[in-house]
Amino acid sequence: MQAQQAVTWARDHVFERSAVQDRRTILETALVRGMGETTYARIQQEFERRIEAGEFREVSHVGAGRQYTTAVMIRMEREIVGRMQQGNRRDYSDPMLVSPQMRIATEDRHPELNGSQRQAVDEIFLSREKIVGLDGIAGAGKTTTLSVIREGAEARLHGGRFRANVPCRAKTQRSRHGDIHTTEASGTWTAAG
Repeated sequence: MQAQQAVTWARDHVFERSAVQDRRTILETALVRGMGETTYARIQQEFERRIEAGEFREVSHVGAGRQYTTAVMIRMEREIVGRMQQGNRRDYSDPMLVSPQMRIATEDRHPELNGSQRQAVDEIFLSREKIVGLDGIAGAGKTTTLSVIREGAEARLHGGRFRANVPCRAKTQRSRHGDIHTTEASGTWTAAG
């Protein structure tokens, strides 16, 4: 395996979990992927070449070690922030994600929701925003919460598109209407009808 392939694999692997990574993690991951077929010096040289090309970008940080992100991560972040700002220009004339009747019916079908999950479902169903975040620790029930939100949104959209995105760490569930990815970190949903 060449240094170029190892650095590409490391980039794709480490940045699927976080938008910012330290230099050491990127280089170590590339070296492990190189499986003895390339050297640390070649991997470091390839990484430096990509920094100069703008693929990797150093970010300000506090603490030890140099931190990097990628041009792709920066572009994705700008797109998300732009969509969020556009969605925040909504007012009471814009529809909620689901009607009050659909919200109640969907929540009533899910007695397994705990109080926090029910509150999150309720707040997202009542929201007029285009992008809403869902944050919680591992095991808090984000996957269950997003599944209930999906159910209500898909019922409202009747074949429209509902998508929940989270950096994927453990498991992925897919449907013909979009994706739900789960992790212990956070999530967003977007709805387009």
